[in-house]
Amino acid sequence: MSERTLAPVRSDLPIRLRAEAGTWLLGLPASLFDMDDRYSRTATSTQRDWPAHLADSLEDVVRAIRERAIRPVVLAARAVVFGVIVLTMAIVTAVLIAVATVRLLDVYAFGNRVWASDALVGTLLCAAGVFAWSRRYRRETDAR
Repeated sequence: MSERTLAPVRSDLPIRLRAEAGTWLLGLPASLFDMDDRYSRTATSTQRDWPAHLADSLEDVVRAIRERAIRPVVLAARAVVFGVIVLTMAIVTAVLIAVATVRLLDVYAFGNRVWASDALVGTLLCAAGVFAWSRRYRRETDAR
């Protein structure tokens, strides 16, 4: 099994490419030796622009952290919030439909006999509950 060795970073490449060639993570130099020519006294115009390179590297780090850590948390929080809102709206809608059904039956079907409307709606809801109960998943311990 042969050992792999890293090729030295070429000094004729632009600074950005040299930094990326010696990078381990997120565009940051892997060692201080990759950065030594950026601060030399005979710096070219691209080498004098180290604040921009530093700002770009910092921006890359922040973007990577946001993509890997913060974005999934925000998506999960949104899912929880929207789920709670939808559940609340479904409960309110079911209650309003039941009240409206009782009221409509009371006024138009049974001639102000509320007990008959309540009995009919209660019977329908109980029948829906029995149907849902019969369709549930049964465990092995419940199948005696």
